[in-house]
Amino acid sequence: MNYAEPRKHLLDWLRKQLIGPASEKEKLLGSPLDRYPTGILFPIIRGEEGIDPASVNESDDEPEGVDEDQDIRNDAEPATKRRRYMPPSSVGFSFFAHGNEIQFQVICSAARYEKSKSRNDESGQFVNNEFTRSVLGGDENAKTFFRPEKLSLTQFNQREDVLDGLASIDVLWRPFMDGWIVTVSLFNKQEINGEGTSQSLFVNERIKQSLFEANLRCFLDVGEIGTYPRVDKSLLNEEDQELELQYKNRNIYAIGHGAAVDWHVENGCVKEIWAEFMPAVEVPQVTADVAGDDNLVLGLAYLSRADNSEEVFEELNQFVEKYSAWVLAQSSHIPQIDPKEHDAAKRITARMKTTLERMRRGVALLVSEPNAAESFRLACQAMLDQMRQADSVRGRHPNEKTYRWRPFQLAFLLTVIESAIRDDDEHRDIVDLIWFPTGGGKTEAYLGLIAFLIVWRRLSHPTSGGGTTVLMRYTLRLLTAQQYLRATRMICALELIRWRIPALNNATPITIGMWVGSATSPNKFEDAMKYVYRQVRKTSMG
Repeated sequence: MNYAEPRKHLLDWLRKQLIGPASEKEKLLGSPLDRYPTGILFPIIRGEEGIDPASVNESDDEPEGVDEDQDIRNDAEPATKRRRYMPPSSVGFSFFAHGNEIQFQVICSAARYEKSKSRNDESGQFVNNEFTRSVLGGDENAKTFFRPEKLSLTQFNQREDVLDGLASIDVLWRPFMDGWIVTVSLFNKQEINGEGTSQSLFVNERIKQSLFEANLRCFLDVGEIGTYPRVDKSLLNEEDQELELQYKNRNIYAIGHGAAVDWHVENGCVKEIWAEFMPAVEVPQVTADVAGDDNLVLGLAYLSRADNSEEVFEELNQFVEKYSAWVLAQSSHIPQIDPKEHDAAKRITARMKTTLERMRRGVALLVSEPNAAESFRLACQAMLDQMRQADSVRGRHPNEKTYRWRPFQLAFLLTVIESAIRDDDEHRDIVDLIWFPTGGGKTEAYLGLIAFLIVWRRLSHPTSGGGTTVLMRYTLRLLTAQQYLRATRMICALELIRWRIPALNNATPITIGMWVGSATSPNKFEDAMKYVYRQVRKTSMG
């Protein structure tokens, strides 16, 4: 099924609901400021002063040089008027342009709402809360801006009135390297009185003078838009430096002011830039499958066999060494990149090497610790059994060779098993996070680790290895229910395995429970029995 068109229709509908117009009708019942939460350029409130709340602290109003404990009530000056948040009256974006000649067109549009003077068909009275929509600007009112030929290398402004004189376009040119950083802004010129105006008049004027569905677009006619200058790497913290390195091939062509910004690239050149109040981007599909993931060692049936341990250890070592070759290849690229990026690259590859060493120690643990090797084997068996069961209830019965670890899942297990069972391991306090899109296989990876831990505790501590081993917490009810079902299949598979393994058969049963509050599930056996009894009675009476 092609989801592109339905997804596009959904985005268009959502944009109309949030920005407007929600319907084709030119009249709106109720205040448009209540109906549409974004895409609005508000009028300037005369006599008011706006400020960024983050720049104000509680000490701003205290006189300088006064001790906190000193009584200053008699000497303190009157408190200044509290400055309140001012809604935005402008929107814009900046981009980097270069070339002997630079010329572009700016197109803007907006909508206004005025109180309707229409009468009710039945009573003949005026409709008080109805507003009429009108559109301003558009493609036919495009404004052209260009860099004058005779121009000193200093910044300068260009300004044009638009939208029937209610707004202006401001273009700021600033010289930078071999070109110009150009900032294009659309701002509402209208003003309303903030003081001495009745509340009802203020609200009506604010609606009348607000510009809804603000739209600002720029089309390049002559010149070239380059990648927007990035912050000097020396000013970034270590994490930001590493992100800059990892995403250095993702070009940024503009930055937004008061809204997001987007652009259209055609044949490698940016042709159009626009302000976007509701940004949307299509995330490419990501797969966890990689070249060579058909290795024998990834097969769950192969790993769960009891007669091939030496062969499995050798396969696991080869699996780890393939990762080692990839890490070595990444390290070899460091001399070829910008010297300013060397430190960030070395930090990234150092973490890769740490992971590689932990994987090697994980394999060594399986080789030297019979309980760990058996726990790993039975964990793979439990994962195989629960996958089979999940397919069976859906009427599917594929070949057992289709049940496999994905490479990152097996790598994750080998990385964490030693720190999971060794209290004195140097990586014991590290939180090993699997960061992967939905559907990539995170759940199977940590269910495999849970199975390993449950079996290892019972093999290593037969009398005290039971009890609560793992706590799982989810923030959404539906996700809690779904993941509980998946975990339950694995726990049931482990319990069936326990019956068959002599070393585990005398241990306490392997069970799972869920606590989501008494409003959703009973917290006491007595309450659960009462619920079951009521259900039985209803069934028998029905």
